[in-house]
Amino acid sequence: IVLTGGPCGGKTTSLARLSSYLRERGFEIMTCPEAFSVLIHNGMSMNYYAQVEGIASVIQSSVMEMQLALEDSMAAILQATGRPSVLLCDRGLMDGSAYCSSEQWTQILNKQGIGCSCEIREG
Repeated sequence: IVLTGGPCGGKTTSLARLSSYLRERGFEIMTCPEAFSVLIHNGMSMNYYAQVEGIASVIQSSVMEMQLALEDSMAAILQATGRPSVLLCDRGLMDGSAYCSSEQWTQILNKQGIGCSCEIREG
């Protein structure tokens, strides 16, 4: 399940409530963080966008790679439990498309070997 929305839109609160609700009903739950937030909380500066030409597509490509790795790893762990499980995601892969041009987005998808956005929208 992917929750998406703007800053302060209630995603974190909703994730916590949904997580508790599903755990109470016997589901194994893991919550996947937003890769961009991981970068920001670990030293990446927003100033890079103004200071380094072309960095936006590098950042978005890195975010996609990280997000894919996080989601795939967590899904594999949950699946290995053999129990009913739900992976809750704070934002999803498609969110990155809002932060770059359609040309940049196509390049990012191509780099990942993804031919169409529908491949990541449909999970």
